Amino acid sequence: MKQLADRRTDAGYQAYCWARFASDPAAGERARAEGRELSNHHPNGATEWQRWAAGVPAETDQQRAIDLALMWVKVAQVQPDGPADVRNGA
Repeated sequence: MKQLADRRTDAGYQAYCWARFASDPAAGERARAEGRELSNHHPNGATEWQRWAAGVPAETDQQRAIDLALMWVKVAQVQPDGPADVRNGA
């Protein structure tokens, strides 16, 4: 996954991906398998969604994905606006 400068954006992206995975577990499983296959043979050929899905553990069920989506929404809600680098003084 590319580096996102904004923590709120990153948390929102995680929430979106988990919600997408939870909404259609079969499609999420296909994306996970495709992402892993492409990562092995064509690292730059996978979409960002496929790369994200490739990292999902096989034992993740729909309820766990829903719980993680909700958790990431809460994380996004408490993140301040602006780039992480500016907030951290880096």
